[in-house]
Amino acid sequence: MSNISDLIKNHTVIVDDGSGVLIQPMTDKYSYILTAKHNILVDYKNSESETKVLAEIKITRLKDESLLQEIEAIEIYKHHTLDIAVIRIDFFQAG
Repeated sequence: MSNISDLIKNHTVIVDDGSGVLIQPMTDKYSYILTAKHNILVDYKNSESETKVLAEIKITRLKDESLLQEIEAIEIYKHHTLDIAVIRIDFFQAG
């Protein structure tokens, strides 16, 4: 069994200049990333700013000690008033 530090590392991602957490639903069709909505806005200081185009959102995770792995965003769900966003990605097996 993994220790808590390994579990955290396996489920932490970088969303542009911010962070996010990888969420595994009970399916192997897709996964999600929970992040702050300002991480995916064109102007992160303006909560009314437009959302970046999917291709412009850079998501990476540390695969090994020094190897970054890129993850492609498929769809974004953002809350209207709270600083919360969920990014749907292809199924991702953490670990």
